[in-house]
Amino acid sequence: IRALATRLASTPERRFGAIAGLAAGALVIGGTSAAVAAAPPVSSSEAAVQAGIDALAQASATPSASPTPSDAGAGADASEAGAADTTPTPTPTPTPTAGPHGEPLPPAPTTVAGDRVSAIGDSVMLASAGGLLGRLPGIQIDAAVSRSMWAGDDIVAALAAEGALRDYVVVGLGTNGPVDDGVLQTLYDALGPTRTLVLVSAFAPRDWIAGVNAELSSFAASHPRVVVADWSTAIAPHLDMLAGDHIHPGQMGGDIYAQTVAAAVDGVENQRADVGYQVSLIRWSAARALDPDAAP
Repeated sequence: IRALATRLASTPERRFGAIAGLAAGALVIGGTSAAVAAAPPVSSSEAAVQAGIDALAQASATPSASPTPSDAGAGADASEAGAADTTPTPTPTPTPTAGPHGEPLPPAPTTVAGDRVSAIGDSVMLASAGGLLGRLPGIQIDAAVSRSMWAGDDIVAALAAEGALRDYVVVGLGTNGPVDDGVLQTLYDALGPTRTLVLVSAFAPRDWIAGVNAELSSFAASHPRVVVADWSTAIAPHLDMLAGDHIHPGQMGGDIYAQTVAAAVDGVENQRADVGYQVSLIRWSAARALDPDAAP
């Protein structure tokens, strides 16, 4: 400080050098402050994605449960414990499949197990991996950063060729660029005639997102076995559950993503069960009309 004061009180040349040094220092401090201010959104989104990567790594490293030993190999302690426990195991009451007149009963709501679901997505799905694994244990997830819809058909085709593609195929690839009907059709054709395609809508502060979501909805409306999991509508009221970039979900946002996907998958399964019930009811009603005196 003393040296700076001396320079300021000295010749014009030395005074100019001191002022220039002060200005450069101010720029350095200002630039550092701006970098620190800009860092949280970037680091929070990276942290969200890394949490998903860690969840997938932990799931792949977790060994399956060991089989329960049989009575023959359980040892003396197990045999004694079994001998001491004489309480009979209650027989579960079977769920009735028909009413008092033989009419079919409506199906109970059901949920789809994760081992029937393949999920292919971008970094938003990757950040949501923890939520998906929690809501749909056993789900197959193939997600990567910066992936677009154009990569989806090759991944689906490869999984199908390996015999690894499951009943429900969830595709969340709308964040990183526009989507057109042609790429969706190619993806749809790669599924084969029996699988269900679940398209996850996109949410991001990007110009193309509205067009992507409109295209996904239009395609689902015009194709059988295609539904939309509306992530955009589900997360819109909960921006605080997204990282600073307003794209990648944190833990609670990932749970919403998983619930949205699971609700879409379960909705398809329950709709099919209801259609089967309606068909059975029509057949029963027709049989009763032909023979009103038939025994229940």
